[in-house]
Amino acid sequence: MPSQRLCEKLGMRREGPFLEFVSFVKDTDGNPVYENTYQYAILKKEWDRQKS
Repeated sequence: MPSQRLCEKLGMRREGPFLEFVSFVKDTDGNPVYENTYQYAILKKEWDRQKS
């Protein structure tokens, strides 16, 4: 996905999956939509190191 590639290009790492994560989208019956997604992160010191 483009958003995952962007996070990785910025130096972030994929930390883990969220399986059946509740999104803020509802289906046509008003039920929450569950999605599989990943969390990306970077420490401030890692970000600062990249910028210098």
